[in-house]
Amino acid sequence: MSGLGLFGTMEMARNSMGVARMSAEVTGHNLANAANPGYARQRVKVESASSLPTTEGPQGGGARVDGFEQIRDKTLDKYLVTENSLTGYYETKKQVLNQSQVRLGQILDRQSVDPKSGNSHQTGLAERITDFFNTFQSLSAAPTSNTERRLAVVSATELADRFNRAHDRLSGLREDVNSELKDGVAEVNKLLQSISVISQRIGASESGETGMANELRDTRQRWFEELAEQVDFNYTENQDGQMNLTVGGHKFIDEDTLVDQFAHTVITDNPTAKQAGMTYIKSISGNGLLNITSGKMKGLIDARDDTIFTLVNDINEVAKQLINEVNAVHYTGYDLNGAGDNTLKFFTGTGSNDMKVNQTLIDNPQRIQASGYANEPGDNTVGKQIANLMNKNIAALNSVTFNESYSNSVARFGQAISNVETQLEAQEAVQRLLEKQRDSVSGVSIDEEVSNLMMYQRAFQASARLITTMDTLLEDVLTLQR
Repeated sequence: MSGLGLFGTMEMARNSMGVARMSAEVTGHNLANAANPGYARQRVKVESASSLPTTEGPQGGGARVDGFEQIRDKTLDKYLVTENSLTGYYETKKQVLNQSQVRLGQILDRQSVDPKSGNSHQTGLAERITDFFNTFQSLSAAPTSNTERRLAVVSATELADRFNRAHDRLSGLREDVNSELKDGVAEVNKLLQSISVISQRIGASESGETGMANELRDTRQRWFEELAEQVDFNYTENQDGQMNLTVGGHKFIDEDTLVDQFAHTVITDNPTAKQAGMTYIKSISGNGLLNITSGKMKGLIDARDDTIFTLVNDINEVAKQLINEVNAVHYTGYDLNGAGDNTLKFFTGTGSNDMKVNQTLIDNPQRIQASGYANEPGDNTVGKQIANLMNKNIAALNSVTFNESYSNSVARFGQAISNVETQLEAQEAVQRLLEKQRDSVSGVSIDEEVSNLMMYQRAFQASARLITTMDTLLEDVLTLQR
């Protein structure tokens, strides 16, 4: 056998031009997506064409396109999905805690806190506590002064208002988190639906020997990463390429088919104090809560149920004990008219949510029972006892003063913010490193693509030149046969 011959060589050159042209087209596709962060570069898979047997041995038949290859590291992609969940967790927790700091209305010094003195360089509720006791110190110096009595009522009212606002703002933030969780459920269900649909399209596109659905897989990877920002999950592909997705061990996508969705719920069966009235995540078909370990949803729940709830509870305990201690002393005193009422409260309410100054005292500050003896309006015994409460170690507050207890709570809260900021910084460093690694594997290098484009251009020109050469030889052959 004589091998390819002139016509076979021309066909080989034509096929080579097709390979070069198609390679240039894929390069153009890469360049068009150079700024697309979810795109993985592609290249043409080129294989040698079938050889022809000749008397001298098999002769090569040129090259042919065997499909399009997507340059991806699946292990790296899966790792990035996991790290996205952790980043989403820390980012969300940081945002919620920063909002808490604003709503608390307290300046935090996270570096220099003296837990015994309570000196954490704070302004806000801490100052109001100090001001309240200082006004009683002033009242004890002038127990018959209507002005000092009025100032004591004003200071107490400001203190109660500050406790009320702190409680309302922080409790309101917990309710806002509930709303965010409900919005997150809708977003997750939308992503689950989209991932299921595109997985079915990938299966249909890759059936038979049509190659990989590269663009569809790019889109699904992007949706995986968006879903991971909301909630952690696991996904696998079986031997047929069908995808399964689980959250907390519960299956939501089974062989590309959406079989369940997220739902929000409220715990009604013996909820704990921090769970009462709060929103949690479950599946539509399941009874228990989903075991979510990271992602935005977990960050919202942890910030709401741990850090913020603890802060609200601590503030409420300070208010509760302050009400009890002040009232207990006030009950024993006598007012400016010498009358004593052992049921007259200075503060009403039971905690930070409903703490108020007794309206009787607001209407008539002379009713403040600052004297320790009947018919001795100039006595300051009870007034001094109330003022001295500022330095009393309260057993219910771990045997520290009101200011120390509050300052310690705020210091712990500030430390929680500092910790999550440090964790987020470390997590972002890990994610940036992984993204850089993925870019080195899957990202589009414009310089490399332009260099490839020039190579494909030369290959196309050389194949065209081969056709021209074969055409000339064919013409010479025809001339010789005339």
